[in-house]
Amino acid sequence: MSEHLDEVDLDYLAQREAEADGLALDGVHVLALSEYELLLHDREDLQGREHPATIALMERVAASHAALGQSRDARSVMREVVGIRRRRDGAAHLDTRAAKGHLAALRASRDQGMADATASEILWNCLRRERGADDPMTLTAAHDLARQLWVVDEEDRAADMLEETFGARRRVLGDDDPATWESLIAFLDAAHLVGSRGPRAGDLAEEFLLAARRTDGAPPDPDRMDAMVAVGTGLCSLGQWHPAKVVLESLLAGLDAPDAVPPRRSLRAEVLLELDRAEHIRVHGDSDAWDEDPPPDPTGRAG
Repeated sequence: MSEHLDEVDLDYLAQREAEADGLALDGVHVLALSEYELLLHDREDLQGREHPATIALMERVAASHAALGQSRDARSVMREVVGIRRRRDGAAHLDTRAAKGHLAALRASRDQGMADATASEILWNCLRRERGADDPMTLTAAHDLARQLWVVDEEDRAADMLEETFGARRRVLGDDDPATWESLIAFLDAAHLVGSRGPRAGDLAEEFLLAARRTDGAPPDPDRMDAMVAVGTGLCSLGQWHPAKVVLESLLAGLDAPDAVPPRRSLRAEVLLELDRAEHIRVHGDSDAWDEDPPPDPTGRAG
């Protein structure tokens, strides 16, 4: 290992590492793994096998192997990480315990869903440690981890993470960023299935929509329109008919405005359908029977 580290070399490695992390977050794990392995070799040459940056790359390599279904390779790399961290930091250190937890999860993975969740958690922990909890890339990793946790039936933890990620993205990125809307929609979906979260999700969404409302009179762009429909749908599913109607009616007004973008017939129909569902919830108190077929006409004259 060189005694004098070239800062240019380290900056270049950090840049390549960020690009590889982006590949991993986008699900391009074959390319991410290839780049991580090259970076691991370079890091080890520059800083040694037991340097924190080298160890973090080993964890990324393990995560990529797990995401690709290469469980034996993932466990092999993570076993080495545990050994290095134990020697370097001690058995009781938080990072050592986290590595042992990841290794245990890899050993217990019964299917690819559990392996994917473990891979997502490893990458999230690496990014949180290196970039901080509020870095946009870390927040993307947190969102992805929450979705993977949902797949393996850890609904409560997934819902907690989705709510926390929505709050963090809103604080860091602002109300107009598409990632903030993505987190809100995901949290509404989770809250619909984890019943105890419904009121909290409805209140958060209503407050967010009020704060995010445009004051310049301009209609929302097409991507925002799709997001607003998704939020309205989520609120309807939670039985929150009033905020659902507010967002959907404002969207309908934007679609019908003279200076609106060219109308999209399917979107307008979807908005009207959700407004009908919100009205059904207002009148009947729930949406369970809203989309059922009507009962047959006993007179036989229907149709």
